[in-house]
Amino acid sequence: MSEELVVMDEGKIKSAKTITTIIYVLQAISFLIGITFIVAVVINYIKKGDVQGTWLDSHFRWQIRTFWLSLLWLILGLVTYFILSTTVNRKYEHVPHAIDRSKKGHLTVEVMKCARLLKPKSINNGSG
Repeated sequence: MSEELVVMDEGKIKSAKTITTIIYVLQAISFLIGITFIVAVVINYIKKGDVQGTWLDSHFRWQIRTFWLSLLWLILGLVTYFILSTTVNRKYEHVPHAIDRSKKGHLTVEVMKCARLLKPKSINNGSG
């Protein structure tokens, strides 16, 4: 790739570096507050033309690519979670959910009742 670097004055470079740093901070905060990731990519797209041809252009491309790849993995993870959770729920529908945690001391009794219900029946009952 033979990209020509654009020379910018010191004030514009400082401003672009500040915006780049702010976007990195917004991406980091998105682990706690997800909407900041969207705000960061919107700023990326708005300011992308200002840094085109500078060394900060690669940072902007990386930040935008990070957003889209993160979104892709989030969607794949949610789809996988949905598929697995519905499959597992269907597989164990017959298991009684009668454990009442509000009654202290009765938890063991309820667990034993459930264990008896799930205990496999013997094929040979000893009568021959």
